[in-house]
Amino acid sequence: WQKDRAAGWRTMRSVGSGYLGIVIAVAAGVVVGAPLLTHVLGPGLPPSTRPLVTQLIRAFSVGFVFWAMYSALAGVLNSRKTFIVPACGPIMLNATILVVLLVAGRRLGIAALALGTVLGMFMQFLIQVPFVIGSWAKESSEVTTTPGGQKRVWAMVGPLLLFGLLSQAPTVVDKAVASGLAQGSVSVLAFAQKLMSLPIGLFVGAVATVFYTSLSEAWARKDPSAAADELALAMGVTLLLAIPAAVGLAVLSHPIVQFVFQHGRFDAVAAALTSHALVFYCLGLPLVAVNLVLLRNAYASEDIVSPLRGYVAALIVNAAGDWILSRVMGPAGIALASSLGAITLALSLILSWDGHFRIAVGRALRNSLSTVLVGTALMGGMVVVLSSVLGRRPVWFQLLVPGVLGLAVYVLMLAVTRPREIGLLVAKAGLSTEPGRAVRRTSA
Repeated sequence: WQKDRAAGWRTMRSVGSGYLGIVIAVAAGVVVGAPLLTHVLGPGLPPSTRPLVTQLIRAFSVGFVFWAMYSALAGVLNSRKTFIVPACGPIMLNATILVVLLVAGRRLGIAALALGTVLGMFMQFLIQVPFVIGSWAKESSEVTTTPGGQKRVWAMVGPLLLFGLLSQAPTVVDKAVASGLAQGSVSVLAFAQKLMSLPIGLFVGAVATVFYTSLSEAWARKDPSAAADELALAMGVTLLLAIPAAVGLAVLSHPIVQFVFQHGRFDAVAAALTSHALVFYCLGLPLVAVNLVLLRNAYASEDIVSPLRGYVAALIVNAAGDWILSRVMGPAGIALASSLGAITLALSLILSWDGHFRIAVGRALRNSLSTVLVGTALMGGMVVVLSSVLGRRPVWFQLLVPGVLGLAVYVLMLAVTRPREIGLLVAKAGLSTEPGRAVRRTSA
């Protein structure tokens, strides 16, 4: 698309038809092999639960087709630097789930959740279709002699499919090991992961998506200096959000879990187990966030070796950690193993860089990272002190006062030091009145 839009659309049409065929074939295979998948994913599940899991897997395989097509169209729009419409997809998904639960939750039970999820996946796909069709109608008929890039795309699909499988393998291993622990362990991990994933889904995914285009452009120009600057900015913005989010979630883990989940049959014991697992997930949260950026940098530079090596190493560490730590720590051990796997992947990707590139990224990131660490330490210290003082207050009060004051301390630290990532965020939000404040070479 950067060189010839008509050729870009021709590539999309050709590759997209093959992609749709693969997606449908995979979904059909899941429908047929659902009983085997149930056994692999949950070998410790009781026999009475397995038929329900099998039915849910089959239902979600239908939604998978729409989710896969949503992901493809989101990639099309993002690569054309249209970010708002794809970002509305998850909103539509969650809104649809909530509506279906409100209407049919009491009557259908867990089936309403499955139905709402499948309908939500369809809706998030559907809202993008008019925008893609509109752009295609304007540009696909342009006269061009540029050949499409179908062969180049398909040459990279195989390794990327393998990466996708490897990236999901730790989750499969986690669930398989957790299903053999005490009853409720799988749910404990799922609840803790939901909270840990919240800042990633709200902020970090957007940062990684936006910088993907500028990283791709820098590597396409064969400009490592520009790529290093873009990568440092992306990592800086990510850590600016992820590190305080991880510390805040860890320090306030118990009141957060109590406030959000401790209702009905989710009792105090379940809250304690979930908050314990959340703390260990938070240890790796900044690295999970950074990995989104590091992987996109590798893909933008068409490096298919480093992610493969990193995924394999992370899977080994995660699986070994699951097996060893779960015996000592229960579900929290599996959460810790996941964090160790994320750390392993990040280290593997960083160590794969050329020495000069690593130095350039480190120099660009050094000052802002030190500011974030100091600000987060001050924030965390205040939250710990206030939490100990307010321990007997209502849960909402234990969250509100330390959370607001801790956030104020962190924001004040950033306002005083003004790391360059703050200038980027201000410029992108359209709040900067100084023309020189805009960060160069950023195409977000």
